[in-house]
Amino acid sequence: MKNMKSRNREHRTKPTQPGDLFTIHLHLPCDAYNRMKDMERRKLYTKDEIFLLGLRATEIK
Repeated sequence: MKNMKSRNREHRTKPTQPGDLFTIHLHLPCDAYNRMKDMERRKLYTKDEIFLLGLRATEIK
């Protein structure tokens, strides 16, 4: 007898509203990616903080 309750998948299959999220594709050198993953693994920064640090580094001064 299977008494496992089925999982609610509604929140994963519901389409997102336009404007909620957008995707950014960019090319990174392998060493930059490895540094980013290392910072994330050592819990120095979150993915969002790493993104903002990189964005700040590319600002025109």
